[in-house]
Amino acid sequence: NATPADGAGRLAGRAEAILDALRFVEDHQIEVRSRPKEIKYDRGGQFIWPVYTLKHPFFFTTALPKETPKDEDAQLLGVRQNILYSIDGKEFKRATEGDKFNDYTYSQFYIWHDGDKDTAMLLFLDKRYMLPQLWVSYIRDGKVVGYGPIEKPWVETPVFGSVVHVKDSIYRVYYLHKKQDGRTVLRAVDIDGEKLHNPYPYPSLSEREKRLKEDLERFSQCQVKNDLECIYSYFDPVAQQKYPFGTFKQNAENFKVEIKEYTCKGKVLKDSFIAWVQCEYTYKLPPRLMGIEIREQDRQRKDKSSGYWVYIKDQWRMVFQSFPGMNLIQW
Repeated sequence: NATPADGAGRLAGRAEAILDALRFVEDHQIEVRSRPKEIKYDRGGQFIWPVYTLKHPFFFTTALPKETPKDEDAQLLGVRQNILYSIDGKEFKRATEGDKFNDYTYSQFYIWHDGDKDTAMLLFLDKRYMLPQLWVSYIRDGKVVGYGPIEKPWVETPVFGSVVHVKDSIYRVYYLHKKQDGRTVLRAVDIDGEKLHNPYPYPSLSEREKRLKEDLERFSQCQVKNDLECIYSYFDPVAQQKYPFGTFKQNAENFKVEIKEYTCKGKVLKDSFIAWVQCEYTYKLPPRLMGIEIREQDRQRKDKSSGYWVYIKDQWRMVFQSFPGMNLIQW
């Protein structure tokens, strides 16, 4: 029963709300320059996303932390982009406010949002479980009430989706899901923002450290035993998609390198799902390698390597490098 006048009124209201948000951004830039030490984040990128339905100027943006990481753990993790929001000219807050993990653990990217006069729901891409996943964050009266994933932590969701307000605290999220048989299907789920939480609790840091030690010991044993299936099980999921087991097995059998000793030690970085692992190993080369004859005194070698491991599906996995320093999986 809406009339053209109703539509014009709504458009005018949206335009005014967007102008309010832009004025706020302009004012906030001045505030950032005048009080830089009080604001943790820079203004963000070139994009802002105003929520035009709310009663107060409100917008989402993305930004990197202003502070350059100084400790060794943070430098190994690297700075990551986070989703932020601001309301009524107040300073930026994280869309996952209250999250115990820090700015260096995982990256987030804006996808979509919707809201009514008091609430808003943000749909964003989150990589805290190392695989890209769609998450939502529910905000009421300028505060984050809850946030969590749409799918289970080991289910990868494409970076396409939208969210619409249904009624009260109910929002409907539309997104694409790639099934194991290769088909991509459109899914829709209704989420009550007041009940939103992450149903997949993090194992404690001590438990992750314990599992890292156990996984590294087993991985080392598998290297010495030349148990190719076991070694391959520790490759990260992205590497397993791009590097089939048959190819890995064929390459290993062609090279015929014999591992004599293999030891690894690792450290979980800043209470995260990422570890830095260093390995030392002694191995023996075959008499001929790739058509080249190797002298007996040169066949015994000792070497070491280092790299990232990630915690996925209750197991630590080695981050596979396509080239030195270039990881296939990105967080």
